[in-house]
Amino acid sequence: MTPGTPAGPAADPGPPSDPWAAGSGPVGSGRAAGSAPAGSGRVDETATWVGRATPRPPADPWPTAEQPIVETGGQSVVYVEVPRRRGGALLVVVLVLVALLLGGAAGLMVNPGLRTALGMGPQPSPVSASASPTPPPPPPPPGLGDPVRDGAFEFVVKSVECGHSTVGEGLLTMRAKGQYCLVSVSVSNVGTIAGLLLDSAQRAYTAEGERRTADSGAGVLANRGITVWVNLIEPGKSVTGLLVFDIPKGASIARLELHDSALSDGAIVTL
Repeated sequence: MTPGTPAGPAADPGPPSDPWAAGSGPVGSGRAAGSAPAGSGRVDETATWVGRATPRPPADPWPTAEQPIVETGGQSVVYVEVPRRRGGALLVVVLVLVALLLGGAAGLMVNPGLRTALGMGPQPSPVSASASPTPPPPPPPPGLGDPVRDGAFEFVVKSVECGHSTVGEGLLTMRAKGQYCLVSVSVSNVGTIAGLLLDSAQRAYTAEGERRTADSGAGVLANRGITVWVNLIEPGKSVTGLLVFDIPKGASIARLELHDSALSDGAIVTL
């Protein structure tokens, strides 16, 4: 250019060099090697990503506008609705038809005419369940002649006589308020120590449930003055005597309750 010549328009220096051109980006910068310059609108799908940057997610091979696209952490996630299976309803229908066919076949097989036509004979009668064996009845309660035990004493009632209006003889006579019942009892000491037998500890029950205690005074007269029921019985020894009960006229003794002592449980003898 000569002096005085007006300057013309400056020459176009051209586009600036791309700092992220292939091979120019620093390693670890997150720039894909060989990718197109920024702002060019082109994406090189064959680009290899290097460095610590997050790789580009693969392109969706089946894009559709009906698929919801959700951005999560820089990646696109596509949710596709799975079609419902319709085989369940068909399976239920098949099972119902099979059940109906089996029920109809069972109904035909119990038809006497059809069984005869098919040569199957009459319908077999159902097998009755074997009856469970009847348990044996409980043994009868102890009665006359049966030994019963309470504590150290074993009692055997031999006989019962009711309807006596008096006991004793002559001046030594007692009259019943109702009627006297004379009970012959044998008592044995089956324990290991001597025991005192008291007639006042023995009880009788009428059929109406009325309880009566043995009459000790009438018992002395009925046993002819022998003190049987106020007696110390040694082990292995026995005594026999009469217990006297004053019960209403017309009543009867239903059971006896015989005791080793006044506080024992007692043994029952049913008459």
